[in-house]
Amino acid sequence: KLYARGNRLGMALMYQTHTYELIKQLEKIKPESKSGFLKKADNSKLESYIKELSCSCFICKRIEDVFERYIITIMYLWKNDKDFKEKYKKSKGFCIEHYGMLIEYASKELSGKNLEEFVEVTRSLFLDNMKRVKEDLDWFIDKFDYRYKDEPWKNSKDALPRMLQKVNSSDIKE
Repeated sequence: KLYARGNRLGMALMYQTHTYELIKQLEKIKPESKSGFLKKADNSKLESYIKELSCSCFICKRIEDVFERYIITIMYLWKNDKDFKEKYKKSKGFCIEHYGMLIEYASKELSGKNLEEFVEVTRSLFLDNMKRVKEDLDWFIDKFDYRYKDEPWKNSKDALPRMLQKVNSSDIKE
């Protein structure tokens, strides 16, 4: 996807950093080529490192790490900043994946009344906003019925991409 976007210099710079780190790590792990009597060559470190590399994405991992810090920051602000709480309560919610992450981290970072309030507010926020987008999606579908062709679109013209964003964490550009 990055290559298709045309920012080849940006991608080359990321791969330069990635391959530098890859070479550095692989130079540290020397594969065994000999095995002794009753002893097999042990290359488990190399095998697990290569498996980790091939089953993960450098960019995705980096984004996950940064995003985890954002979630922890949300927990910190929830505990310490009343203005943040009010802004959070007025937000338009989040996708299913991030809803799950917020609930998961809340149980690690919050306790007692703070935890209860955060979970309830987050749950309500998610469900209320999901219902709002669903109503817009319902109206979007109804607009294709001849009986509603002269009715206004209201907020439904972009209901499908918004629903995809809520359900799949996908950002659709038209």
